[in-house]
Amino acid sequence: MQSSERKFWIDCLHEKHECWTYDKFRTTIPITFGGKEFKLHLPDSLPDTEILLTVEHDEILIIFARSLSKWAQEAECDGVLMVAKRLDDENYAVAIWHELWGYALKHLGLR
Repeated sequence: MQSSERKFWIDCLHEKHECWTYDKFRTTIPITFGGKEFKLHLPDSLPDTEILLTVEHDEILIIFARSLSKWAQEAECDGVLMVAKRLDDENYAVAIWHELWGYALKHLGLR
């Protein structure tokens, strides 16, 4: 950590949430962790991402990613946090998707 970097910094998403089902409007992307490939199901309206970090605990998968959308990259709001629930031995379904400021990825050492 550089001396100019602050230790206590947060990207706080507050009071803005949308929720919907995506049974009919979903896509799958391959994701590999722990030496095994899985299918990650998510709404097809979300932008493509580059997976940076995955952590699994008790059938919950936490993913940090970078949005590949032109707008997100130009606005420096290209961080993504996803939380997915394990469906079976081969599939996870994203239940939480939040955009993050790119600074969040930098602060966490992911950029």
